[in-house]
Amino acid sequence: MLEFRAQSKKILLSTEAEKLIRSYWQRPGQFETGGALAGMILRDETIVITHAMVPSAKNKAGRFWLLQDREAQQLWVDKIFRETRKQSNFVGEWHTHPASKVTPSGPDKKRMDDLLKTSRLEIDFLVGLIVGMDQKIHCWIQHKRRSQKGFWFVGRH
Repeated sequence: MLEFRAQSKKILLSTEAEKLIRSYWQRPGQFETGGALAGMILRDETIVITHAMVPSAKNKAGRFWLLQDREAQQLWVDKIFRETRKQSNFVGEWHTHPASKVTPSGPDKKRMDDLLKTSRLEIDFLVGLIVGMDQKIHCWIQHKRRSQKGFWFVGRH
């Protein structure tokens, strides 16, 4: 299990989800890809990402951009929610970037802002994971509340 930390937040990524995400690292000439993340928040506010979605065939992408299909994501999240008896729910998204040193792009942050504004969530933040061409997973947290810093870079493994 991978562990990311930032300030008071701790994020754990299950080995199964890590393997799936790393398996889609973007090779030269390939398009970006990605999917949703499902997990749970523990009492100590640790975020545990238990599931990563296989990229939907309905995603639209290019070498430097990705538009994930929200309907496919919602169906997947609903399925995970049922299968885990309401223990795991939507906590964010993962995707690839065509570089080794990656940070969330402007469109990445806007996508998270849009999800935070339009989704019915029990949390006020989302987790973003990006796998670079070095196969390292980079993590950030984006908050809904403007009183908190909207973007925290958490780390990479």
